[in-house]
Amino acid sequence: LEDTVVYVEYQLFEERTGDEQIIIRLERPTEGIWTFTLFGDLIVDGRVDLYLPRKDFIKEETVFLQPDPYMTITFPATSIGLISTGAYNHQTGSLYLGSSRGLTRDLELKPNLVAPGVNVIGPLPGNRYGAMTGTSVSAAITAGAAALMLEWGINYGNDPDMDTQKVLNYLIAGATRSDNLIYPNREWGYGKLNLFGTFEALKGYKS
Repeated sequence: LEDTVVYVEYQLFEERTGDEQIIIRLERPTEGIWTFTLFGDLIVDGRVDLYLPRKDFIKEETVFLQPDPYMTITFPATSIGLISTGAYNHQTGSLYLGSSRGLTRDLELKPNLVAPGVNVIGPLPGNRYGAMTGTSVSAAITAGAAALMLEWGINYGNDPDMDTQKVLNYLIAGATRSDNLIYPNREWGYGKLNLFGTFEALKGYKS
């Protein structure tokens, strides 16, 4: 294959999931369509998931011929015991194209919710404001909502034992859902973050 060098690193147990992992790195790859054929000595279920690196690390034209948009959610959003947030366009109501879809590789439902993440106005370095896009934006908004829930629960004594799971449950209770979708799902989770809706659902509640 001309000057192409292929490096293969095999890991019996990937540190975060415990699954087997094979890392294939191509140095000076020959242009064209590449096909990888796998053979196993001991096959348990035969399932293989193949992922490309971050787009910053590869050329724009490096793509799968038949990509699957699902199960693209990655660490740390796949971790147990945290709230995973996707992103949507709050102006059009559509899902943000770059928002990863579930499920996780161990078939857990993620993301849990979605929050605004397209052209959101906020503070920027240099004492100025501007628009930002991405799931880092929706995650920051969700973190702020979670902080307000913790204040309501712990500081104000409405739910002194509040933890991450309870915060998630409260946010799910108030999430905005569309009538033409089934929830939870792999794109929107349990719906759009709606902190006002959460407190509306909590009227008169005290733990």
